[in-house]
Amino acid sequence: MEIILLCLYGKVTVIVIFLIIYLYWIWKKVRLIKWEQAPGDTRDWIRNHEKNINKIIKIISGIGLIFMVYCIVIPAILDIPTLVKQEYTVTEGIVESWNYSDEERLEERSISIKDDTGQEKSVIVYSTGIHQGEHLVVEYLPHSKYGIVKERIR
Repeated sequence: MEIILLCLYGKVTVIVIFLIIYLYWIWKKVRLIKWEQAPGDTRDWIRNHEKNINKIIKIISGIGLIFMVYCIVIPAILDIPTLVKQEYTVTEGIVESWNYSDEERLEERSISIKDDTGQEKSVIVYSTGIHQGEHLVVEYLPHSKYGIVKERIR
């Protein structure tokens, strides 16, 4: 479980660093696009539109950061009590969908497992090759859905 936690909280750390940089840009009113550095033939156009271009870049960056905080950071924070108590969610079932990446490499894989009740659960596991129809026991964090394959049942 340590490897998957390192991956998850490494992503959280990078997103928080980007968020701090973004807030610094907003607070200091940093000009990301500067007309002085533009090529000669576009310099006049950029000079006239520089403020709007910078606003659009900051808005798009902000929307992307808000999305990442909502999808990755908040679930990771909500999973901290689960990590402290080590009370992970366990599910057992048949793999319904999986990503088609390199079989031999140990990497993050997004899978969907259908349990005995017929409910389908999507989980991100750190594992080697997984195939459709495999019977797995997966232990994962309930909010971020990151976990490990505990057992492969043949």
